[in-house]
Amino acid sequence: FLARRDSHQLVALDAGNGSVVWRFRTGGDVDTPPTVYQGLVLAGCSDGYVYCLRAADGALAWRFRAAPSERYAVAEDRLESVWPVHGSVMIRDDIAYVTAGRSSFLDGGVRLYMLEPKTGRVLKESVLHTEQTDQEAFYEGITSDLLTSDGRDLFMRHLKIDPKTLDLTRMGWWGFTGPQQAGRDRPYLDREQLPVSGQRSSYLRSGQGFLDDTFFGRTQFHFDGGEACHLLVFDDERSYGFQMSTGTGHFDFFTPGQEGYTIICFDRGRSPGNKDGKIWQRKIPLRVRAMVLAGESLFLAGVPDVIDPNDPLASLEERTDARLVAVRARSGETASELKLDAPPVFDGLIAAAGRLYLTDRAGHVRCFAAKLD
Repeated sequence: FLARRDSHQLVALDAGNGSVVWRFRTGGDVDTPPTVYQGLVLAGCSDGYVYCLRAADGALAWRFRAAPSERYAVAEDRLESVWPVHGSVMIRDDIAYVTAGRSSFLDGGVRLYMLEPKTGRVLKESVLHTEQTDQEAFYEGITSDLLTSDGRDLFMRHLKIDPKTLDLTRMGWWGFTGPQQAGRDRPYLDREQLPVSGQRSSYLRSGQGFLDDTFFGRTQFHFDGGEACHLLVFDDERSYGFQMSTGTGHFDFFTPGQEGYTIICFDRGRSPGNKDGKIWQRKIPLRVRAMVLAGESLFLAGVPDVIDPNDPLASLEERTDARLVAVRARSGETASELKLDAPPVFDGLIAAAGRLYLTDRAGHVRCFAAKLD
């Protein structure tokens, strides 16, 4: 199931041969892949609506306007709602959670809804509006982002959301909550001053938002209170990250075409003798734009880290061919490498049923499988 941003479409492909099963035209962009739930496909849209389709034939099951009214603005040369909805809908314990809006400072704030997935019926709603609340969680404001979950709570940027009440708690930079949380005069605690008895939540977060693909110093993903990487994947025991910079700091500069980029494997258990959790680390001459963990293999896709004297910016601007690299997850050793005709889109790689699916910047969807003897 795909979202075609350029044509306002949701598309279903046959996973075995790539043929089109159905297409459905939405009223705007769908910025992230749709969510599949019990025979349904749900997606938020920049027109301010949430769409629910039947997975079998793409027929519309229901549509819900999450935007409070029909107001539109021009964004990137396209018309969209003042309260757009992100495409990927969070579903937890048979409840769908969606947000509509851009910022708690703008247009009356961000709307947060609990919906019944099969009908679209509103179970509960809340408004995240900085100007109308005195809650500690809001004093620096909130901009809309993809919702995540650690299995218990929901998270949007620095906010923890109770999935039953929609009550909010402001999270610290390193994922702590509690009475020693920093106040208005000190928005974040230093790492050395974190409360030993505080409650840490292992949830994936990004300071600039999950849709920011610019790969600057502060666009890193964070997980488990320590890992700071431009892409992160993980299982129950380990997490794997890709870093643009030469170190973990925001201002460690990188020289293209020399050292290569960094991939790191972290131990999520953090043994006493391994405080930073690092298991292995290596350089790879590939600017990774998509990454997925499948069993004992880590798959990386991106453009080679090379400098063409006749076109020095070709690699940085992704105007070259690309590579798909398989790495052994336990050791970090390269297992295989495959040349691609075009670079992948940001985070455009998934694994399912023994196959890899990759979307590239040339507009193709490609399926890869292991060679048969």
